[in-house]
Amino acid sequence: MVAIYHKQENKTCKSSDLISFNQENCSSILWIDMNDATAEDILHVEKILEINIPDEATAEEIEQSSRYSETETNIVINTNFLVEKDDFYVNYTVSFILKEGILVSYRNGDLRSFSDTVKRFKINNQTFQSGNDFLIALLESRIELDADLLESLSFEISSIIKDLNLSQVVGAKQLYHITHLQETTMILRENIIDNQRLLSSMIKSIKFPEEFNNTLQALLKDTQSLIDHTVFSFDRLEYLQNTVLGLINLEQSKIIKIFTVVSLAFLPPTLIAGIFGMNFQYEPGIKHVHGFWFAFAAMLLCSFVTVYTFKRKKWL
Repeated sequence: MVAIYHKQENKTCKSSDLISFNQENCSSILWIDMNDATAEDILHVEKILEINIPDEATAEEIEQSSRYSETETNIVINTNFLVEKDDFYVNYTVSFILKEGILVSYRNGDLRSFSDTVKRFKINNQTFQSGNDFLIALLESRIELDADLLESLSFEISSIIKDLNLSQVVGAKQLYHITHLQETTMILRENIIDNQRLLSSMIKSIKFPEEFNNTLQALLKDTQSLIDHTVFSFDRLEYLQNTVLGLINLEQSKIIKIFTVVSLAFLPPTLIAGIFGMNFQYEPGIKHVHGFWFAFAAMLLCSFVTVYTFKRKKWL
């Protein structure tokens, strides 16, 4: 699917008819958004704008030169956008090419930042006068989405704390949840740092219009605050992980204590039973009429004294 945002009669319009644009009238184009575009559409865009759209392997490389580069006429950007998938966040790589105020975006998936930018365009299309405006709007929407994800993450961390305070059973479920949130925070942090590098490169660029520098500086500050918040979230999750492990150790200690007390409580009766169970011919009390009951009473008394001693010492 291809969406073309272009100038028509002093206003910005949206079209999906890519064939109607050629090298003669491409100057009216502001933004070409290609989502799961066909090979024919890609070749047509490359031809009319005289650009090269990076392939998927190049776009996903992590080298700085692959993430952001400039030629004599173009700015080429490969960056990641987060998408929620099966309770996990995954990065979708998006390629941007900015040439003489015309923005080309290439992606293979629906992204909320793009849909939010389109909504802003529909509300007030007069604010979008070039591809630079669309790129800035996409970056702003991306930062807002990252902030929402961090807020949701903080809410989940707080819910775990409440569960730890209210529940009596702590185990692998809580540890798995914390590990899942740690992984999510790590992915989110990587995405935010990638955005920070992009903004820094755009500020230093001599090809990107200087009139956007104040906006880029503000976005860079917002990005730094999000990075600081991820550090805070990591610290909270590490604290929670240590707390859960401590509670699990306490539960295990209680279980071991119970087994220890039971073993000690039955140790004296076992000793008595062993003494009177020896197969000697001459053994005191072995032929006494009430010998069994004396031995049984001694067993009960020993067990009672052992448990009473533990309770008096406050070991139970």
